Amino acid sequence: MTNETKEGFSLALALTDALPVVMFSASIILITLKFTSPLFIAGAVLSAAAGLGKVAWKLILALKGPDVEFLAKQFRYLMPGGFLMMAASVILSRKSIDFAAVLRTVSSFPAAVFFALWFLMIVYMIWLAKHMDQSDAKVNWKEQLVNSAAQLAFLLGIVFCVVR
Repeated sequence: MTNETKEGFSLALALTDALPVVMFSASIILITLKFTSPLFIAGAVLSAAAGLGKVAWKLILALKGPDVEFLAKQFRYLMPGGFLMMAASVILSRKSIDFAAVLRTVSSFPAAVFFALWFLMIVYMIWLAKHMDQSDAKVNWKEQLVNSAAQLAFLLGIVFCVVR
């Protein structure tokens, strides 16, 4: 990344980037109260670490430090790897999961509303990632605000499932 693309990567953006990671981590902690698969937990930790790495990269840029590209690039490998591990844990544990009960819980009101909002925002984030310049700080702001809203919706959906 050149000095020109560092412009706009502020401390506020880096801290805003931490919000989805915190909310994702809180969601995972709540999920693991019900689903204690070690593979799921390992995948969740890997995904959260990927998010923290990206936050660290933005913090370093905001503090005018060197561009540690590994911290930015690791995200595209570790995050999907973590999600793959979480999905594999569900598949491997399928005999011990009551999927009908899970479906009833996640499709209940108001959880279903929050999960629908989460899904729509994730689709929008995928679109942004494919069509926008990731080195543009304004694009990063938009992505982080959408991601924060998406992770908040997911967290609220999980909260309504757990307290049910």
